[in-house]
Amino acid sequence: MKTNQTVSEIFDQEIRTFGCPVKMVHEIPVDAILINEHTDNEIISLAGNPLNIVELNKQPALLISTIFQKFG
Repeated sequence: MKTNQTVSEIFDQEIRTFGCPVKMVHEIPVDAILINEHTDNEIISLAGNPLNIVELNKQPALLISTIFQKFG
């Protein structure tokens, strides 16, 4: 991440889900559509939730911990 980036640039390049036409604005547009929040179970199972690059990179670590037993 570059230190001279705006919040909107960071959102567009690192946080926004690929392919989603979402942008940060100062005021909610009149024709905006409210999207309901996911339930805890939906969040856990990633239901209907495309991943951004940060979330995608976390998935292998989360899956590996369920496949291999812990040592120590």
